[in-house]
Amino acid sequence: MFYQVKQLFIFGCLIFFWGSSCTTEDKFDSLLTEALRMEKREKYQEALYYMNEAIGVDSTKSFAYVIRGKIKSLLNDENGAIADFKQALLINPINTAANFHYGISLAILE
Repeated sequence: MFYQVKQLFIFGCLIFFWGSSCTTEDKFDSLLTEALRMEKREKYQEALYYMNEAIGVDSTKSFAYVIRGKIKSLLNDENGAIADFKQALLINPINTAANFHYGISLAILE
């Protein structure tokens, strides 16, 4: 089922973006929106896929790493979550959400 959804989404993006003047920001926003929809439905693997794609489009957004880190934490990948929270803090050292979730993930590992 996930494979079909993934293919449908990619096909839809190709049709939508092909020949249009969509920006990188538009692509990022579409992928982020889909990731958040999947997270809300508790489809964490799918949410992770879309966050990976979004970060592939624009890796300069600190909050994207926080969201992906939270999803990794929900998948019990605390080491992966910590890596994402650290990356978020490298991009924006005063990201309070990254600091908060980084601390929680460290506590879970202890």
